[in-house]
Amino acid sequence: MDVHRLDRIFKPQRIALVGVTENPKGVSGTVLRNLVGSGFRGVVYPVNPACEAVAGVSCYPSVRELPRTPDLAVVCSPAEEVPAVVRACGEAGILGLVIVSAGFRETGPAGAALEVADHLVLTDRFAKGASVTLNLPAGLRMAAGWRRRWH
Repeated sequence: MDVHRLDRIFKPQRIALVGVTENPKGVSGTVLRNLVGSGFRGVVYPVNPACEAVAGVSCYPSVRELPRTPDLAVVCSPAEEVPAVVRACGEAGILGLVIVSAGFRETGPAGAALEVADHLVLTDRFAKGASVTLNLPAGLRMAAGWRRRWH
């Protein structure tokens, strides 16, 4: 395995923050604040079709409309939107994913079904090329694909 391929997760140069909201105390607000305030030297692209800007940073309506393809997408969208977000990231050529959304298995059977759908989307997208998916506690999931674009 080529360990350098994990750089898109652990050393990204461009990050799409998908599902960012105007709530500075929410998960996405915390992630944005930490990225911008921690000295991250790369580019952060907040993505939310309902917001023009968050914390003074311009938002993009979708990952397909970003000026450059990010190395990593941090997904903070509601659980029911995650499978579609994962598909959109794949179609946009984003090969690194960190999913921090809540509302999966920890909420009961309906959330567990969403987690299965999310896992199936990741498996389908990454099955076409060598990849790694890391399932971590509390529904946090990281994935890195080896291919330039998912098909």
